[in-house]
Amino acid sequence: MLDSQTRVHTISVDPRRSMRAATRELEAALDRLGANLDPPALRATALLATELVAQVVGRELNPRTRPVKLIVTLGPGSVRLETRGPTLSLVGEPVPATRADGLAEWGRYLLDRLADDWGMDDGEPPNLWAEVSRG
Repeated sequence: MLDSQTRVHTISVDPRRSMRAATRELEAALDRLGANLDPPALRATALLATELVAQVVGRELNPRTRPVKLIVTLGPGSVRLETRGPTLSLVGEPVPATRADGLAEWGRYLLDRLADDWGMDDGEPPNLWAEVSRG
């Protein structure tokens, strides 16, 4: 249940468009929601969002690739990003931080390094999420 301090915004991200356009849209949404993130946290949040989308749609785009919903939840202490889609190249054993070979592993590496917390919830389709502290 959401409290009165929690705000939610949903963005439809078309992965066939420039990820820079999606990043600008996310940054505008965070501004409208009043996230007040410092520049490094804003960049990390934007990079996490594009990585979540990439993990959902895969690295090989095709004409049938459909937009992905990116749900941005601004809570009192964090920003939560969620995506849903067919799954995901991240399933499997964790990749040590010293070794990140391959695109899926880079995704896990980015999530491990930039997010304060992240995970994948069961469901149909699965829900991949990441949280960044606003502190």
